[in-house]
Amino acid sequence: MGPQGFKIWADFDPVTGKVLAWKVGAAIDRDVMTIWMDGRPHPSKYAPHTLDGFTTGVWEGDTLTTYTTHLKEGYIRDRKSVV
Repeated sequence: MGPQGFKIWADFDPVTGKVLAWKVGAAIDRDVMTIWMDGRPHPSKYAPHTLDGFTTGVWEGDTLTTYTTHLKEGYIRDRKSVV
């Protein structure tokens, strides 16, 4: 592994001009991660789980706080279980 480009950009609502989502791209072998900022609910527990999951975010002062669900099982493991 070596250094890769890291890019963050916003997707704007064309009518209101508000930020709908932040997009984060870094690796050439991974899809762009979307952080939804428009208050949308997380999908149902039966919705597909992906490698990127589903992420929403809110600004708390100058800190972006995110919450991710729907990660594919086994993608993130407890370090104690990895040998």
